[in-house]
Amino acid sequence: MSAFSEFFLMKPDDVKRYAAEVLHRFDPDEETTCTEIGDGNINYVFRVRSLRDGRSVIVKQADKRLRSSGRPLDIYRSRIEAQALQLESRLAPDYIPEVYHYDETMAALSMEDISAYRNLRKELLAGRIYGHLAENISTFLAQSLLPTTDLCWTAGRKSAGCSSSPIRSCATSRRIWS
Repeated sequence: MSAFSEFFLMKPDDVKRYAAEVLHRFDPDEETTCTEIGDGNINYVFRVRSLRDGRSVIVKQADKRLRSSGRPLDIYRSRIEAQALQLESRLAPDYIPEVYHYDETMAALSMEDISAYRNLRKELLAGRIYGHLAENISTFLAQSLLPTTDLCWTAGRKSAGCSSSPIRSCATSRRIWS
């Protein structure tokens, strides 16, 4: 039985083992570091990096409780995020980090480390201007949003694309407003 066969909130040493044993991103005896890089109140985000060659992976784990208040949260939200990223990656692959694995038991999403990129919010707050920003954002939005609208997808296709899509609520809305 694996140490990761039932949910628990991972600490950095657990995440290092998880990256080797479950994700197979590192050799079991490979020296790695693990740093919590998230600054949020809902999820825990870790970067595991190899000391040998610098390879890295991001592991984002959903918690069952809000950090600040202890209010209960549904960890199902992490599956929705993983599915949304996987769908967006198929539609606009140049703009989305690669999702390596989603583990429903551990509510852990593992993905490409994009820390080489700057944080757009911080860059804009610092007054930096990016001439390509409008083109990149509009391309991403056109590639990822339009194909997933009711204009382009039937209910069956939408359900197949992402199981969290609001088909029932769309159908209910149509009945109410029709």
